[in-house]
Amino acid sequence: MLSTGSLPTGNCLMAVPVRSARLASLLAARILPLPLMLAAFARCSNGPMDGNNGGTIADPTLLPVATGAAASAMPTVNAGQSYLDEFSGVRVWRITSANIPQSNSDAHHDYSNGPVQVSRGWGTDANTHTLLVSAGEYWLVDVTRGVGLSNWRLPSMPPQADLCWTFANDPATPQIAFVVSDGTLHRVNTATHVVDGTPGFPRTGMGLGPCWLMNSADDDWFSTYTSSTSVAYQVSTGLFASTSGTVGEAYLDRNGRYVIQPNESGLTSQIWDPVTNTKRPVDLPASHYVHGAVLRGIAVTHDVDQGGGETPLYTTNLVAATATQTFTWPVYAPDYHLAGQWLQDDVGAAQWVLRSPEGAPFDGITGPCNRAICIFRANGVDGIRQLAYHYSSDGAVANYWHTAKATWSPDGKMVMFSSDRGGSARGDVFLAEVPLR
Repeated sequence: MLSTGSLPTGNCLMAVPVRSARLASLLAARILPLPLMLAAFARCSNGPMDGNNGGTIADPTLLPVATGAAASAMPTVNAGQSYLDEFSGVRVWRITSANIPQSNSDAHHDYSNGPVQVSRGWGTDANTHTLLVSAGEYWLVDVTRGVGLSNWRLPSMPPQADLCWTFANDPATPQIAFVVSDGTLHRVNTATHVVDGTPGFPRTGMGLGPCWLMNSADDDWFSTYTSSTSVAYQVSTGLFASTSGTVGEAYLDRNGRYVIQPNESGLTSQIWDPVTNTKRPVDLPASHYVHGAVLRGIAVTHDVDQGGGETPLYTTNLVAATATQTFTWPVYAPDYHLAGQWLQDDVGAAQWVLRSPEGAPFDGITGPCNRAICIFRANGVDGIRQLAYHYSSDGAVANYWHTAKATWSPDGKMVMFSSDRGGSARGDVFLAEVPLR
């Protein structure tokens, strides 16, 4: 059985898997044979390290199955450095601190589902991603897999409010972003800082924030939701439509066209078709929509009311306007956020969903993903895979910005999350590398 020893190396405290408690103690005391000590030091991330394993495609099946094991220790790491998660071994980067990118009292990212806040990969092997984070004001930073952070900069056009920025989904334009400012949707090049005039942009009438701005897989459809009004815009046809409806959130099908207006207090939600400007009701089997995710053609949410030692997952077909139970979370775990930005070749409930709990499991409950970010298919096939511990405290639930609310890139390669690191007075942003094949 593996146990864990900690090896301090400058500002990077690494959790290093070792094969016995005795070896762990020797490692901590630094009285190992030189080859083993050098191998342990090589795992620390103060220098460049190959993080792609020679692969190009995100593959959650390379992650270990979640067991519910608690983290043994929280790594000490500065902004710009990384550590290897003690359970999965994936590399996790700390993005912000009290002084990076500038002096700030708190740092975070926006909501889990909805807009794309981590770009597709670009550059060599498509392994550099651009992040949008908030640290006093919105900032952009590039992170290269296995290498580190670079090029902190202010966006040439900052979003007017939370959830008013989304990176492009189109693989041909990974450094393009779309931003709502003063109610107008713009197309921005994050590499050149140019707000361009590509046909179809800018587009007025997209509402004031928070925007819940979303874009389809081909960046042809856009939707926003502000003050009880959902807006949809199709670039290729110029179609512009709006509808009213008091909902907490509104999400665009990542395949485009359909917008779900989830009901956060009852069974019946609405699916709006902007082309015909009509709505169809869809009933969950039970409970109500809460902290769910929209993927390609489907929306998913847990039943937080059933209890009885389990948390069912309901999958809504956004084209057929039907909802069924496709999976059951094996314990009662109602405090969570789901995300679905990864655009996958899999269809329907075979798609992978990102899940981050808000705190520790309820007293007396053991199960997967103990303060850890996990990935699972909406149909449960391939099990629940654990990506990384988020280390947020139970108290983080009282401060929304300090909850993990993990979100990921359209290529599935990177997952960004927030953490108060065990109950500190501030939150910070982290980025985990998903294994590639």
